[in-house]
Amino acid sequence: MRDATLVTTLGRDPEQNDGIVNPPIQRASTILFPTMDALLSARPGPGVVNYGRYGTPTTFALEEAVATLEGAGGAVTVGSGKGAIVATLLALLQAGDHVLIADNVYQPTRHTADHLL
Repeated sequence: MRDATLVTTLGRDPEQNDGIVNPPIQRASTILFPTMDALLSARPGPGVVNYGRYGTPTTFALEEAVATLEGAGGAVTVGSGKGAIVATLLALLQAGDHVLIADNVYQPTRHTADHLL
């Protein structure tokens, strides 16, 4: 399938969404668990856990679409620009590495560099 076709079809699963072509937007500010044990045993992975911090069906569809378009094994979405910057820095840097960051960089990046790295 060509990329132009993939862009218009990836991330869709009408059979899972009562025939709806585009995945519905799902927010996850509160997740209910049937018992306290179920909450305590919830782990990141497939499905929505911990207030949607690890994603929702909407973000999972986007990640799948982007990974397929890029030919990647997976993709990760985050909730903010700062989250994206921190995730990238933590994925690429190791203890003892040096990174040059301009003084006029996005302020949350500066804060992360000064106080976390």
